[in-house]
Amino acid sequence: MSKTIKPSGIFKEIKEDIKNNTPVLFIGVPCDVAAVKNHIGNSLLLTTIEIICSGVPSPLVHTQFVSHLEEKKNCKVTSFTYRKKQHGWHWPYVEAKSNDRVIYNKSWSTMALGYAFLTLVRPSCYRCKFKGIYNKADITAGDFWGLKKSDSRYNKNGVSAVIIHTERGKKLVKQLQNFDF
Repeated sequence: MSKTIKPSGIFKEIKEDIKNNTPVLFIGVPCDVAAVKNHIGNSLLLTTIEIICSGVPSPLVHTQFVSHLEEKKNCKVTSFTYRKKQHGWHWPYVEAKSNDRVIYNKSWSTMALGYAFLTLVRPSCYRCKFKGIYNKADITAGDFWGLKKSDSRYNKNGVSAVIIHTERGKKLVKQLQNFDF
């Protein structure tokens, strides 16, 4: 799941998992979390994390870029990331692979695609009713900006902000404290 690539058919899969008594962790932007909760209801098997969002780019930008790459490189893109942190988190790289072979690797800040993703967000994002403190999720997570390099918690690969909204969210974070990353 990605902030830049919208889910497809996910409601049916989540509903089926919950029907089969399978716990589900859904991670998405706030509007996706609200949609899942509205569709599924307040199941004890559903835990949600919303990613801090500044707008979701048009899926057409991604689709056209991948098609262009596949045509130019004469291969099928099998893996794509917008946030490869090969030089830290401030300037992520876009990387595309065909099977295990890297076919594209470029700094986000130097490419037209980066500009397109920052400017070509969905029109509904400009009127987003899920901005701010509207939280349907159990947890909100995202990049934590503003930490100075002199702070002992600073990490060149990025620092995350995690905000817990519910007891279910608190329970999940507590379980993760013992997880070896």
